[in-house]
Amino acid sequence: MNVCPLPTASTINAMRLDTPSLYHLPPHSDPAKFQILDFDDYLIDSEDQARRHMDAVFGSIFDLATITSVLQSSGLKFAQNITILPGLKSVHLLGTKIKQSKSTHENQQNEQGRFKKIMHDPLVIQESQKMIETLQQEIDSLQAQASELTNLSKMINKEGKSANYSQMLKSLHLQWKSGSALERQQLYPKIEQVKQLRNDSFNKRIHIQNQLRNRRKQLHIKRMAIMRKKKIANDRLPCPPESESQLTHAQVIDKGSYGLAKSENSLFSPNVNVAQDFTFSGIDNGLHTMTDTVAFTLKRFKFHL
Repeated sequence: MNVCPLPTASTINAMRLDTPSLYHLPPHSDPAKFQILDFDDYLIDSEDQARRHMDAVFGSIFDLATITSVLQSSGLKFAQNITILPGLKSVHLLGTKIKQSKSTHENQQNEQGRFKKIMHDPLVIQESQKMIETLQQEIDSLQAQASELTNLSKMINKEGKSANYSQMLKSLHLQWKSGSALERQQLYPKIEQVKQLRNDSFNKRIHIQNQLRNRRKQLHIKRMAIMRKKKIANDRLPCPPESESQLTHAQVIDKGSYGLAKSENSLFSPNVNVAQDFTFSGIDNGLHTMTDTVAFTLKRFKFHL
């Protein structure tokens, strides 16, 4: 009889620890034995609070600084999940890493470079010599042709699938193998006929696809030509002067005045000293919109009050 029987290796499983499992791990019948506190020394007495203070829950049992340093060496951030392997000799720490996206500035530069290259394309320059009305008529005509070719391509693909030339050839070849010399002589023209139908269907489909690709390319060039003409016209337009009506509708700010007017629509009165008579807030109009919510206990709320 063994006083402390050891379990066999086959009965030992890995133990996965996350925030809820750690919260329910200590006995809650006697809170004085083990208490889980947040970083402000407030008692965590529910699973919902434990989920909101995951680092505090793990830090109450494990050395959180050591875990963080181990994961930081691999460029990871602790994901509040630990797997303890059988024998308590190996531990797997779950870490996450934010995927770095490409710089927005680089993307904008690449898009501007491609746009500039298209604007200097010889075909675009040649098409931009036409009137915008003419280009629009040609675009409408090409769109109708592209739509017609698309429908025709779908119809030919559907006919090819329904005909199933491959299956027909396979059936004829099986008859060829098991047939006599006379039967083979009769099957040969049929096989050649099916092959010809298959090749004609394939060539027709490729021809329509090439025509559709050509129409779409012409559409793109003509649309870019219209954009080039509009861009050149906008670059040649002079900047409109600031009208007197815009100045008269602007709010004149005098000493002692206040409000929520936009700074772009306001003018300082010439009778005031801006440095002495005005106080400027650190944010726009002194207003700030809170977009985050924080869970507060009544005790902590009274402390802030």
